[in-house]
Amino acid sequence: MVEVTFLGTGPSIPPPGRGNTAFVVRSAHSTVLAECGPTVWDGAQNAGIELRLVPHLFVSHGHGDHMLGFPLIVLARMVASKTMRVPPLNVFCPACMVGTLQRISLDVFPEIEIGGALKAINWHALPEKETSIIELEPDLRLTAAPVNGPLWTPTLGMRLDFKEGLSVAYSADTGPGEEVPRLAQGCDLLVHEAYYSLALSPSAFSQHYHSTASSAGITASLAKNRMLALIHLGPLSFGHEDIVAEEAKKTFFGQVLVPSDGDVVRLTPADIEIIKKEKR
Repeated sequence: MVEVTFLGTGPSIPPPGRGNTAFVVRSAHSTVLAECGPTVWDGAQNAGIELRLVPHLFVSHGHGDHMLGFPLIVLARMVASKTMRVPPLNVFCPACMVGTLQRISLDVFPEIEIGGALKAINWHALPEKETSIIELEPDLRLTAAPVNGPLWTPTLGMRLDFKEGLSVAYSADTGPGEEVPRLAQGCDLLVHEAYYSLALSPSAFSQHYHSTASSAGITASLAKNRMLALIHLGPLSFGHEDIVAEEAKKTFFGQVLVPSDGDVVRLTPADIEIIKKEKR
């Protein structure tokens, strides 16, 4: 079984009740955090996930809503290491981001340098214009590949393949293109951004490194995915998630989910279970 927990499902400036895009993918032996924006710590606490113990972090690109929570994760790990065993952290990101993540951590928490927390991190500077394949653990492979993201910051999509035959792909911020369908080919779950909605704004179109729900559906259809989860919705979409889902269903005939923060998807070879977080 592979479990995907959505810690945040919103865009750079999320509405009340949603955090910045981030999710955790777990199997019996492996855990990966995808993205770490400013709200990631709150999202993890609400979902009951201990970020200090997550061994793998993937950051797709340098926009603040995808990485500004990193210094707090490093600080928390440093504090926790004084009283408990904290596993080494592997950080996977575009090569240009390694220095950025280190600098912002030291700028906002200078004590990190004294504690040597950054030296305890295994940095994996990924090529920005070619595909990388990394065996994270005996049961898990990570594939990162460039996508049609912002021109001014290299952006990588991600795919996770587990030994039991299950797989999860993530588009990151991207406009339509051939990159994500190729990366996500045959995956059980595709987590794809849908900042725009043609149904809610007919004049909207996929542009500037973002997609519509319709184009995300086309991507999932081309990739032959079992399920499509739409995240990073734009401001017009909140409160109209059912309309966004129906738009994607017109171009993708698999299962479509517009998750809320805290929702969980459990994947098995035979079934997909959606666990909705109870509203307070």
